[in-house]
Amino acid sequence: MKPFSNIELGRMIENAEKAVERSAYFPIAKKIQEIRVKEGLAAAARKYLEVQKIKPIYVGEQKGGESFLLGRERLESEAGLIIANHPGLIEIFPILEVVGKRSDIKIVTTRENFKDFSPIIGEENLIPINRGPEDAFEFLSSIEKHIESGGLVIFFLLVALII
Repeated sequence: MKPFSNIELGRMIENAEKAVERSAYFPIAKKIQEIRVKEGLAAAARKYLEVQKIKPIYVGEQKGGESFLLGRERLESEAGLIIANHPGLIEIFPILEVVGKRSDIKIVTTRENFKDFSPIIGEENLIPINRGPEDAFEFLSSIEKHIESGGLVIFFLLVALII
C-alpha cells in the first residue's frame, strides 16, 4: 500500500474534523429544525440562543434610540438586504431573532455551508453561491427578484470574499 502524501493526510484530517464538528451539534440541530418547522425561524433562533446560553446585546436597543426602533420595524416588514460580517450559525441566529417572524427571508451561503445549514435553517431559506463566474448572473438575479418581491436577503461579507 502506497503511503499518503502530506496533502492527502491534511485533507483526511480536515474532513474528519468537519465530521466531528457536525456530529457535535446534531442533537441540537434536530431540535432547532423541529421548532423552525412548527413555529418559524424566530422561535428556532431564540431556542438555539437559549440552549447555547447566548444573550445577544443590541447596543441600539439599550440606548432606546428612536432610529433603532424604526430600523427594527423596517427590518420586520420591508424588503431589503442585510449585510452581516461572518457566516456561522452563531451569527445567523441573533439576526433571525430580530427578523425571523418574516416568512420571506433568504440567507446567502456557500455550497459547503448549505449542506450544514439547510437542515437547521431550511433549504427554502437559503441561496447557495456557485463559485463559477457563469453562475454569477443567475445568483445576482435571484437576489434581486427576491428583494423586488418584498423579501429580505441576509448576505455575509465573508461569503463575498470566498467567491
